[in-house]
Amino acid sequence: MDEVIKWCVTAACIVLSAVTIFLAVNVLSWKPRKRTAPKNEISQPRQYFLCCAFGTILLFVLVLLVLFLPEGMVQPEESRVPGALIMSGITMIAFVCTIWFYRWRIVLGKKEFTCYFLLRTRTYRDTEVRCRAFNNHFRVYRGKRYLFSVMYEADNATDLMWRITKNTPPEARDDQAQED
Repeated sequence: MDEVIKWCVTAACIVLSAVTIFLAVNVLSWKPRKRTAPKNEISQPRQYFLCCAFGTILLFVLVLLVLFLPEGMVQPEESRVPGALIMSGITMIAFVCTIWFYRWRIVLGKKEFTCYFLLRTRTYRDTEVRCRAFNNHFRVYRGKRYLFSVMYEADNATDLMWRITKNTPPEARDDQAQED
């Protein structure tokens, strides 16, 4: 049974490593951007994605090393499979983070914006959301439901905040001031 699990984990590591490498090559092949992002887009910096992709590939390699170490390096009564399965779980978390950084962005339209997150894509009108400012970021809410936050340093972040604030009705601004 350990051999079957060992080869299944190996196959999963190889396939997911190939997907990660494909995404990294795709990101690296993008034409060099200007100093700022396109006028209508807010996205995560490329470095975040590349760090997660590199970490994911490194963790996959470590899982394979744990599975295929020579017999003399591990006590004979110890099984490597439970350790490899635990490490595979951690590696899957890193893989999900890689996909999240690859996909996360906000595209600004004329009177709405579209959010691309891990598994969902949602479009919100500027009039149906409000934002609250914090030290280094602002959060966007729809009613009392928290949607996302954007750091002020992100390109075009202040454009989104200005649009939302401009379209927020005065009574909603008063409600927000009372909450603070």
